[in-house]
Amino acid sequence: MDWDTGSKFSIINTKFWKQIGSPQLKRSPPLKAYGNNDFKLKPRGLTEASVEIQGKQKILPVIVMKTSDPMLFGLDWSEMFGMEFPEAVYSIKAINEQQTLQNILTNYATLFNNKLGKVKNYQVNIHIKPGTEAKHFPPRPVKFSIKKNIELELDRLVQEGIITKVDPNITPVEWSTPTVNVVKPNGQIRICGDYRVTINPALITHLHPVPLFDQLRQQLANGEKFSKIDLKDAYLQFEIAPESKKYLTITTHKGYFQYNRMPFGIATAPSIFQHYLEKLLDNIPNTAVYFDDIAVTWKNDSEHLSTLTSVFKTLLEFGLKVNLKK
Repeated sequence: MDWDTGSKFSIINTKFWKQIGSPQLKRSPPLKAYGNNDFKLKPRGLTEASVEIQGKQKILPVIVMKTSDPMLFGLDWSEMFGMEFPEAVYSIKAINEQQTLQNILTNYATLFNNKLGKVKNYQVNIHIKPGTEAKHFPPRPVKFSIKKNIELELDRLVQEGIITKVDPNITPVEWSTPTVNVVKPNGQIRICGDYRVTINPALITHLHPVPLFDQLRQQLANGEKFSKIDLKDAYLQFEIAPESKKYLTITTHKGYFQYNRMPFGIATAPSIFQHYLEKLLDNIPNTAVYFDDIAVTWKNDSEHLSTLTSVFKTLLEFGLKVNLKK
């Protein structure tokens, strides 16, 4: 028997009426089907039955129908037993916690932990034109005032595994690139290899086109709102193949260092990076890659955040990191 306070009367079927002894039937009040006032129901009659709930027993009227599936515990019985009714529901709102930006950022917090990412199962190879003669340059002189900060930056790069110190007595140095040391506003130093004078002219071109503005616009044409994802230390997230590291040796006043990650300044780096990211995110619609920036969009907030989730999931799966501040 179903509890149905929408039914004014309680109703049992003929089979159950016989089971309780077929008590005498009286004329039943008229009944109408819910939602169809023109359709008149034809009950067999009205009788009385002993009803017990939680130790309380009452003799109450009940209508007998030829068939009733399920039988109904109606409003009349509910009121006689003083039963509490559920609170009214005035509105229903769909709630999907995953479709909030803060929840997405929380779920993918490891993407933004400021650690250096490393692309999984992928290494960059440096290809030099056959017959090219290796070039070796001595370190360039640096101002005494920035030497200490250069040394601190070299120590940091070694500690993070970005570069490794090279002992020429153990590992012969064939290629040696001088550095350009850029002083940041906070006094820290950015060390860059000046590969223009060494390997860049000798590199075999990596043939992958940089997307044009019109191409990017077409990829994002369905969107109204946009998100921009900035990959942290973009090129440095790519590991260099062991046989290619010799081409990326830099020379400093502290000696020789070899890059373990793809540094800025290599002529083929932008093309290699663009090619990898495009392939990685190719199956995610309304997403466009322009070097270390990924643009995401869609028609509405729900679809936009769903696409953003797909991008974050892919980046995390393949070992990349994102700069949350940007």
